[in-house]
Amino acid sequence: LSMSTDRESDSREASIGLYQDHLGLPLGYVRAGYRYTFSVVDDSYRESRGVGEFVVATGLPLALRFVNRVRTELRWIIGDYSWRLRERIQVQYHLEPHLGHTRLARFALAPYGTMEVYYYSTYRSTARIGGRVGSEMRLTPRWSTDVFIARQNNSRFTTRYVNALGLVAKLTM
Repeated sequence: LSMSTDRESDSREASIGLYQDHLGLPLGYVRAGYRYTFSVVDDSYRESRGVGEFVVATGLPLALRFVNRVRTELRWIIGDYSWRLRERIQVQYHLEPHLGHTRLARFALAPYGTMEVYYYSTYRSTARIGGRVGSEMRLTPRWSTDVFIARQNNSRFTTRYVNALGLVAKLTM
């Protein structure tokens, strides 16, 4: 469940989704799911999105981890069909909690940097490139958070550049 607001317009959207992960692969996992996004102001935007992704992760020297995610999205936006392909690379560093501080011992930080390319079938080209720098932090065995700054360059949209600060809460069941 998420909500977003565009500061330069009256656009306010909410989305809800459900995903299933298959974690049994030796170097990664596959995910399939569905997401519905809609305008909370009026009927100007409705999107149904089927999602499939494949993620490969491997260790690098110096406690670094390399992650490559390829995601395909089958999209029905106000009834019009299109698809989008997204490829994201991420390098992450895992910091083990310091056991000398008992209050901090349960927290594990994982700072990261990502780059993502978006290919849109409607334009038959790459229309967006984005990047993020942030850190994930485990709060409990089931809850974690992700805090980041992001930048997107959009070549086919009215908003050419997006700078954002993000906070995501994650629940693992």
